[in-house]
Amino acid sequence: GGIGYNGGGGSYDFASATAFSGGNAGGASAGSRSISNGNGGGGGAGGAGVAGLSSKAGDGGPGVASSISGTQVFYGGGGGGSYYNSSSPSVQGLGVHGGGNGGYGAVFGTDGLAGRGGGGGGGPSTTASINNGLGGSGVVIVRYATAGGFSVTEDVASNLLFPGTPFADGDSATLTVTLTVSDGTITGNSGAGVVIGGTATARTFTGTIANLNTYFTTAGKITYLGAANNTADRTLTTTVTDDGGGTASTTSPISFTAVNDAPTLVTPTSISYQDTSAADIFTTQSGSLVGADLDTTTLAYGISGGTTGSGIVTKVGTYGTLVLTTATGSYTFTPNATAINALSSEGSEAYTVTVSDGTELVSAELMVSIAGVKEDSTITVTGLTSFTYSGASQGPDTSDKTGSTGAVTYVYAGPGYGPTNTKPTVVGSYTVTAGLASDANFIGATSAPTAFTITKATQTITDLAGADSKTYGAVDYTLSVNQGASTSALTFTSSDTTV
Repeated sequence: GGIGYNGGGGSYDFASATAFSGGNAGGASAGSRSISNGNGGGGGAGGAGVAGLSSKAGDGGPGVASSISGTQVFYGGGGGGSYYNSSSPSVQGLGVHGGGNGGYGAVFGTDGLAGRGGGGGGGPSTTASINNGLGGSGVVIVRYATAGGFSVTEDVASNLLFPGTPFADGDSATLTVTLTVSDGTITGNSGAGVVIGGTATARTFTGTIANLNTYFTTAGKITYLGAANNTADRTLTTTVTDDGGGTASTTSPISFTAVNDAPTLVTPTSISYQDTSAADIFTTQSGSLVGADLDTTTLAYGISGGTTGSGIVTKVGTYGTLVLTTATGSYTFTPNATAINALSSEGSEAYTVTVSDGTELVSAELMVSIAGVKEDSTITVTGLTSFTYSGASQGPDTSDKTGSTGAVTYVYAGPGYGPTNTKPTVVGSYTVTAGLASDANFIGATSAPTAFTITKATQTITDLAGADSKTYGAVDYTLSVNQGASTSALTFTSSDTTV
């Protein structure tokens, strides 16, 4: 092989008659020819091959990139060394930038294109298409962003925007680009000619080189949302695979711009009391608010609408007073026994408690609940307790009551009568009991039985004497009598014993 500095030389061994070997990858300088009667050396990346001394042409070296950042210019392997003939020195061709095979009679191997990664061009031979040098293999080129990598915002889906022309390949029509990160979510939005696949942390993009370069340099096409609340740098790996299975990859940092995280506040346990119909005594209750913040341990607690002073905040409510320490979140609630005892039903009130990190304020509700029992009601029968027989239904039907607004009913009873809601009509001794139905706030009530009587009415007979007179022995005479309400039999008497 050639002995040139970083040159990949192809050689031919006359003694063993072995075929030439391919040129190897070289640096960006010219390969040298072999010692005697060998092929010219294949040029390194970006460099030229040199003339050989035999009829065998050297192969071009593979394309090589020493760095794949920024906008550096890339070449394929250098051109292969040419056939050398002392009688025809004009055919001593030098391949320059590579890209294709050597050809019969050619002075130079075919040039590669800057930035395209083509292999080195082979030199010519004197026998058509037999001993021509072979072009080196191409390489895949991927360029990432500036040295600073990508910058995103904490907890925000941010653009991954590649600059310039990110991808190149000298001999492939399509590429697959894979973006890999340890956590978070890479999202590919729809784009013309680009097929999106993979997972949240290993997203793939397949398309032509032109479509991919347009897609990756358009804002909004690729976004990255870091893991929740993460602000530590992450590494993005960009891997490109071409049609022939060739790959190239690079890494670039993802840095985060931190944002203020709002504090959190656990909803405190409700304060509860049991009210009864008695005059209850209620005790003070205490607790502590539990707040947290990812950015700071210094938090300030409060009560919405409270009065602040000397490190505490106070708010007077309907059923008590809440006092809270702003630095720690500890609080006490002192109940108002008078207000609670006055309740005739269940009651509640809410205090809005807060926590702040100095930038954002969040709140929760501290509930005070009073489980009450219905209060008592009373009812007493009022009105007359003595009635005179009249033939109609009679009895007390009025009352005094407290508490419930429910319906009032009366029950009448006596010897051989009732109990019934119908008043009696005949003479006798009876009792009446009033009942008061419950309502939403009060229990019902029943009065004590109240005695009452219906006495006999005074009977009056009128119209017995007529204005006319009758003679003894005359025809029968009919008396006209008004008996009143009585149904008893009437007895008639006369002072004249002959009547």
